[in-house]
Amino acid sequence: MRGPGRRRSAKVTEWPAKDQTTSVRATVVSLCERGLVVEERHRALGLFPVRRYPEADGTVERELRDRLERVVLHGTRPDDRTSSLIALLHGARLHGTAFPGVPRREVEPRMAAVTAATIAACT
Repeated sequence: MRGPGRRRSAKVTEWPAKDQTTSVRATVVSLCERGLVVEERHRALGLFPVRRYPEADGTVERELRDRLERVVLHGTRPDDRTSSLIALLHGARLHGTAFPGVPRREVEPRMAAVTAATIAACT
């Protein structure tokens, strides 16, 4: 039972959203400073300010997609960063986003295996 001076402790599911605005802003600034995205500002309907951050150069995304493809579709052994990214994509069920046009049944088993190996290496 909570007393009058006690605060409710945050649930783990609330943590990612707690500082979301700050972390998104910091991420966008970092990406702009590194030249990976550019900021575009305009007004929709002449009234509403709109900001977009399209990629400045597609080479970074192409390299990342090539790395994912080599690991997931061709069985190459992943480095730590790639295996962590695959585990994140698999856990978030973003198979179709990571591999558009490739049936989920072709990528899901390999992504699950990489995820299991990544989790095992962390424990």
